[in-house]
Amino acid sequence: MILIVVAVVVTLLIVVASLAAVAAPALLRMRKKGNQAAAAAAGRNLSNAMMEFQMEYGSFPDDETAKLVGPKSPYPYVLSGPHSNDYLRQLIAAGLVKSEDPFFIRGMFGRDRPDNRMENGHALEPGEVGWGYVMDGNKAISSESYAAPLLVAPLMPDGPPGTCNPKLFNKHAPVICVDGSVKDLWISPDGHLRIKDGKLLLETGPGTVWPAGVTPVIRPPAAP
Repeated sequence: MILIVVAVVVTLLIVVASLAAVAAPALLRMRKKGNQAAAAAAGRNLSNAMMEFQMEYGSFPDDETAKLVGPKSPYPYVLSGPHSNDYLRQLIAAGLVKSEDPFFIRGMFGRDRPDNRMENGHALEPGEVGWGYVMDGNKAISSESYAAPLLVAPLMPDGPPGTCNPKLFNKHAPVICVDGSVKDLWISPDGHLRIKDGKLLLETGPGTVWPAGVTPVIRPPAAP
């Protein structure tokens, strides 16, 4: 009798383990899909703030708008620099975004949420921004470049310029364009993001989204 009970228990354990092994990849895919949907929703909120900023200050955040926003900031924020955190912080300084949530990409840096500390130098600290910010050299992208990408996630902070993490969202990338639209683009296995007709994100010339004379560069998010 004891042997029968042990055999039944062992069989049940094997069945449970087998089911868990089958279910685990599906659950992981569901979680990634949920994180991707959350990023896209946050991107729409961020897009609205970027459009409001552009209307109020004449361009998207750059070195020149930092001079205009700085005096209005409640804290001595860093408003320009090598990372997207620096320029996107202008949206907080201008009072257009009240939370760090729209800037954050869940799971990108092994975190589930930002701390939402905004005082002094704590707004958008390394690890609290998942979006890369596209600029025209040291200037903001023109608002007339309608189809051009403005914010890209999940950008690799330490990878080649313009590459994304293909594992985070099952090879998908939410991209906020200059016209305010949010697109879902495919990431190749090597991390390259192709925008139009197979062209790379920062590739210029005929057949690309970039007008003549634009030098697209991307400010990566600061890693913790």
